[in-house]
Parts: sequence; structure tokens; C-alpha cells
Amino acid sequence: MKAKLISIVIGLILVSVPKSNAQNLRFGLLGGFDIVTIHQTPLDPHQIGQPYDPIKSYNINCYISLKSKGIWGISVEPGLIQKGGLNYKSRTELKYLQMPIFIDIYILQRLSLSFGPEFAYMLSAKSINPNSIANISGIYDRKFEFSGSIGINYILGKRIGIGLKYNHGLTTILKSPQYGDNWEILGWQNNYNEYFQLKLSFRI
Repeated sequence: MKAKLISIVIGLILVSVPKSNAQNLRFGLLGGFDIVTIHQTPLDPHQIGQPYDPIKSYNINCYISLKSKGIWGISVEPGLIQKGGLNYKSRTELKYLQMPIFIDIYILQRLSLSFGPEFAYMLSAKSINPNSIANISGIYDRKFEFSGSIGINYILGKRIGIGLKYNHGLTTILKSPQYGDNWEILGWQNNYNEYFQLKLSFRI
């Protein structure tokens, strides 16, 4: 899967290089204020504090964007993000190495809509309670995550840009048991990461 991701990025760049004189290349750094949670389906009526409540979080990324002479462009935002959620008094924090890839459609010269996949790999997972912190990396079924994003971006000036993004997991991070009245296991819940992001970018 990593090889496929690299091939996609290289392919997009190679397609764009012959027309480089008609391109607008930007690269820099971006940071984000995120509202993250864990979306569960189906909901379990016996789960305390369910569904997961959202928590405040962050992301730190670099970015490369390439705009064509027309209305489209591509951008890549590799970096780090903390996902997770709050269940009763337990705060789950999941740190990921992420690689969002976007197709950008420029409605105006400075305003664009973006959509595309995000590839992420879990670096660590911990559960924070009032009296303890536990490493819970071992409970997650898969470390690799595939998700989809949609967003809107605006370039304020030569160096500053802002944006809003929504992301939802397309692959589960965990299957948790769903209990009956006598706490017997009736089925399994699918757990997905979900987040809203307000980001600020600085062009280098």
C-alpha cells in the first residue's frame, strides 16, 4: 500500500512537470486546531458514556501544492495528527503519521474546494484516566488507516492561508464487543476516526 501511495504522488508530479511553466508551486508549513472523536456503529445501549464525546486536538504538517493554469490543482500534506475521543472519564489519544492527498478545484483565484484520500499509520495509543495513563496500542486491530476528506481553503496573501476540513475513516481502527442485557456478546461495533479541522498555513 505504501508503494502504491508513492507511485500515485510521483505519477501526479510527473504528469505536471512538462507543463511547469503554467504551474503555481507552493510549499510550506501548516498547523491545525482539531475536534476529533471516534464514531461507532451500531451504538451499544450498555456502553457507559457512549457515544464517544469529541475532544480538542492538533495536527502539524508540511504541504506541497501545485496549481495548473486552469481551475484544478493537487496538494499533499504529510505530517502528524492526534485523533481519539472521550468515553466517560477515559480520554483516548491516538497519534498518527498522516499523508492527505487532495484534488483542488479553484472556484476563485484564492478560493478552492478540496477532496481526496488520507493514508495514516498509528504511531501510539494511550488511555488517560484521572489516576493513570495506559498504553493501549495492542488493542487496535490495524495500525494502517484509510479515510476520506473534503475541505475548503482560502489564500489570504502571499504567505498565509486558512482552511476547513472534514475527515471520516473508511477503514475501522477497532471492533469492540456489543453486549446484551446479561452482558453476553451479541455482536461487534465498528470504530472509525472522525475529525473537523481548522488549519492555518504559512508559505515558505
